[in-house]
Amino acid sequence: MLARVDPTRTRAWQRLKAHHRELKKVHLADLFRRDPRRFSRFSIRFEDLLIDYSKNRITAETLRLLFGLAKECRLKEAIEKMFTGERINETEGRAVLHVALRNRSNWPICVDGKDVMGEVDAVLARMESFSERLLGGQWKGYTGRRISDLVHIGIGGANLGPSMVTEALRPYWRTELRTHFVSNVDGSHIAETLQRRGSFGLVAGITLLWSPIPRDDPLHRLLEILYDSGNSDQCHHGQEVVSRRGQG
Repeated sequence: MLARVDPTRTRAWQRLKAHHRELKKVHLADLFRRDPRRFSRFSIRFEDLLIDYSKNRITAETLRLLFGLAKECRLKEAIEKMFTGERINETEGRAVLHVALRNRSNWPICVDGKDVMGEVDAVLARMESFSERLLGGQWKGYTGRRISDLVHIGIGGANLGPSMVTEALRPYWRTELRTHFVSNVDGSHIAETLQRRGSFGLVAGITLLWSPIPRDDPLHRLLEILYDSGNSDQCHHGQEVVSRRGQG
């Protein structure tokens, strides 16, 4: 598990508070005037990604103090535990495998002595295949028509993450495919979304299944709407992505 360090009780935190009292009186424009190379000093480029933090009220001293706080909170140790598959998610008793999903160089990431990258690659391949079939028009509904509307169901992070990624990729949107997000446990949200288009093409449910789906879950309401519609071949309209307790 991770070290239990309250950052507000560290010496580094107190130094940062004192530093903040001094720096809050300084205007950002003055910081740029004093340092013509400020943008290059306080920005990072990786391929076509730019992270610009020069327009924050910080100095080289701020960074030094922040690194001191990270050290005192044992952040490096926590990062190492995450990358080596230790069970640092105390609530669920699981490893935090976000790094495995982004590990495109495929170096081994082990949990309980087992390399999980094979399973990760298999799921990513299925996702790619599904996406290509959807965008290429091979995945059709029970009517045989091409999918036109994607309805995503998720609550909390399962809603925020996909919606942010979708918005970030707006320049690459396909005009023939509309996207909708449902994140309310109230069944009226899913009902209104489906009614708004008259018909929908695909429903993707991303949720955490701790137990059988509760009746007030939007996914349960969706299933009711599907079956009540009388269409017997609704499997063509559903693509479910779930994470169950005990699984990575």
